[in-house]
Amino acid sequence: MAKKYDFFGYMNGVPMCAFWKYAPQDRKLDLKGSPRLLIVQGELDPATAYEGSLRTHDDTKAVTRFVAIDDEGQHGQYIGSASSCAEAIGDKFVFTGELPGKDQVCGTTPLPAELSVYPVKGPVDGKAVHLPKSKAADTKVNPLLQQVLDTVAATSLR
Repeated sequence: MAKKYDFFGYMNGVPMCAFWKYAPQDRKLDLKGSPRLLIVQGELDPATAYEGSLRTHDDTKAVTRFVAIDDEGQHGQYIGSASSCAEAIGDKFVFTGELPGKDQVCGTTPLPAELSVYPVKGPVDGKAVHLPKSKAADTKVNPLLQQVLDTVAATSLR
């Protein structure tokens, strides 16, 4: 894996699994009675594979919705996301419990110092929800989310 994925390959393959003494297993998830789940995945996430996330969704469609972010290469897509579309869907789910009516494809914003997003050929079909030209103009923090984060921060300092 280190040769194929030089940035994360060694870290993912060798330290955790090289000396694992158990045979590989394919897990089947039993989510009967589970609350509904929202899966948000960047197309080019360097730490978690898009294909694995999609497979998990395919195995759990009865309780999950899948939000793909087209042309996005970060890891960690909800809070502080480069996609205002994914943030809006995440906020709605976190604060109301409401999932989108169907799986969604969101767009992303340009990298710092870039003027546009450069499309990549990948698993996401490119039919993304259009975003404003610049996210910089929209720097408002969701006040309810900020209150929750402040409460968590204050509690963890005790």
